[in-house]
Amino acid sequence: MLCRGLAEVLASSKLRWYETRGVGMRSFFALSGAGGFFFLSAWLLMLFAGILHDELGINPIGYGTSLVATIGLWLVVAPAVGAIAASTRRSS
Repeated sequence: MLCRGLAEVLASSKLRWYETRGVGMRSFFALSGAGGFFFLSAWLLMLFAGILHDELGINPIGYGTSLVATIGLWLVVAPAVGAIAASTRRSS
C-alpha cells in the first residue's frame, strides 16, 4: 500500500517535470524554426522583387539586400504581432 502511494507520487511529480520541461523546449524549437522562415522569406522577397522589378520601377535586388530588407520588415512587424497577441491573451 505504501509502495503504491509512493509510486503514484513519484509518477505525478515526474509528469509535472516533463510538462514544464516540454514548454521550454517547444519555444526553443519555435525559435529555430523562425530562423528557417527568415531565410525563406528573404529568398522569396528576392525572387518577387526580381520578377516584378519592371512593374515596380526598381532594380533587381540580390540576396544580401533581401536579407537586410527582411530583417527590417521583421523588426517592424514583430512588436506589433506581440502587442496584438498580448492584448488578446489578456482579454480572454
